Amino acid sequence: MLKDTLVIITSDESHGIDGVRLASSWGFNLMLAPDQDLLPHLKSGTYGHVDLSASVLDYFGLPVPASLSGRSLLRDYAQGREIMSYTNGKLRYHDGQGTFTECDFQQRCRYYASPGFIADSASLQGQYGGLRARQISARAANLDRSLLQSPLNQHYQFGSPAIIPLQAQIKDDWADNLIGAQYLEMPKGSQTRVRFTVRSADPQQNAYILLKGKELEQDVPLGLPEEMLVTPDQPLQMDFSFDNPETRKAFSFHLLGYGLGAVEVSDFSVITELPGRPKASTPKKTATPTPADPCRTPSRPLGAMLGAPFCMPRKNISLYMKLFLYRKSRTVDVI
Repeated sequence: MLKDTLVIITSDESHGIDGVRLASSWGFNLMLAPDQDLLPHLKSGTYGHVDLSASVLDYFGLPVPASLSGRSLLRDYAQGREIMSYTNGKLRYHDGQGTFTECDFQQRCRYYASPGFIADSASLQGQYGGLRARQISARAANLDRSLLQSPLNQHYQFGSPAIIPLQAQIKDDWADNLIGAQYLEMPKGSQTRVRFTVRSADPQQNAYILLKGKELEQDVPLGLPEEMLVTPDQPLQMDFSFDNPETRKAFSFHLLGYGLGAVEVSDFSVITELPGRPKASTPKKTATPTPADPCRTPSRPLGAMLGAPFCMPRKNISLYMKLFLYRKSRTVDVI
């Protein structure tokens, strides 16, 4: 597989590192490529999931939209990088020039001298509120909106054909969650539509399904029955919407089930749209013209390739949660 497949293995939050601030919010990233000899063995600096889109586009020699805030893992950069992230309930920002800022939900900010977003130590330099704090919050909000410019970025699909065994009772909303629709953000004034299908995979057993919503880990009523029955003859199909009068952050759906059998969650779609925007739809598989190949120029070392395509053989892209497999073809499959 590794002869013609780009594999990216990444993680969610880590268990933390003693004495290192914020380390629990950052994991690792491992890239295995057919062209491994052209890639850096160990990449210095801090990278996150925000960099995956830019890296994949760069790998295939495709243009990286200016709206993407990530950096390609395949390039060396002369300047430091800006990073903005919500971690542990605070908005944190590093300007790439030695200043690290963290702000709470009341827009009270402290700033530190720190060589990077993650550092062994950081020295408090002062604090502020007012206009400067509002500017940082506004920048974070603008990053959220920038991801909603394309309707396709509003459509998340979490279902799969996997058969999931049920427990006799639900013990924990997080550990027993049947899907991974967690920590979503919904802009002010938008509407979110949820559609899901659950069927019993055991012809002899019924299943009981619950759907809960949580924002910042606090329960949010969705107006659904407390539990819903799924029988071998009658799958559960739900389609409902709710408004977002205010911005929702760290919103999670918890699809829970209990019984003696197993279930299949074949579809769990979350679609968030702003008024007046075109409706998001699932893209049809159609033939597309092959773009001009930007890889007709001789290869150059990574450090000299700033502003030029990182030329690699064309391969197909398949994604599976936190294991990303890039395979041979021109279509994109999201599993």
